[in-house]
Amino acid sequence: MSADLSVFFNPEEFAEEIAYTRINSASSPMAIMADVEYGRNYNETTDAVDVLATVRVKCSEVPAPAAYDRATFGGYEWVYDSVLSGDGLTWAMQFRRDRRVLFKR
Repeated sequence: MSADLSVFFNPEEFAEEIAYTRINSASSPMAIMADVEYGRNYNETTDAVDVLATVRVKCSEVPAPAAYDRATFGGYEWVYDSVLSGDGLTWAMQFRRDRRVLFKR
């Protein structure tokens, strides 16, 4: 499995470098390798569109994600939202960048 992770988190394959900042730490952002998938979500209840990203990272690099952690990638700062899944080796984390309310005419 570790051989698979070395390919998955290789910048020449799937990964890109992101800057991860822990909200409960005074330290500088950490440069970590991650696989990023961008998306949008329409919420019918609130008539809002969320700009989201699913970010897969190694658990060893982000052992305890916390609310309001931040990451910079794709030219924007993103706010940590939740862990979508984890297998002990990696986290699939959801980040949110923007929420836009739609106005119906």
